[in-house]
Amino acid sequence: MVDLGTIAQGEFAGGSVIVSSPNEINDQWTFTLDARTMTTISIDSNDSDPYFGIEGFTVTADFIADSSFEFDPVNNAWTYQGRPPPVSITLSITGQVSGEVAGQYQVLVGVLVPIPGAFLLFGSAILGLAALRRRQLVAL
Repeated sequence: MVDLGTIAQGEFAGGSVIVSSPNEINDQWTFTLDARTMTTISIDSNDSDPYFGIEGFTVTADFIADSSFEFDPVNNAWTYQGRPPPVSITLSITGQVSGEVAGQYQVLVGVLVPIPGAFLLFGSAILGLAALRRRQLVAL
């Protein structure tokens, strides 16, 4: 089990795992969100056949019903984007190492800064620059 701790807005956390061949993968990753905000979770198997690979790569999460991950069969990767509740979340990752040497995957969790907050910061900076420019033009 890997514990990523508490992830706040604007922060990213994650890591990668290499499992030697032939072995099963049955891992759990836990983390806590400090607010209910847009979160992106990406689990990528980093396949590079024939040396590294994972077959039957699955990801499940224990949070609410909209915890549906989208699977990309070309890249053997799972992604989720949504607003999970600010509670402890557990991801279960399973699969069978299929590469000659190992199987490798990485987990990345990013909690995005809400757009309205970013607009407020950007907008206030633009207004400040405009006021400064106007003051300079009046002084001339």
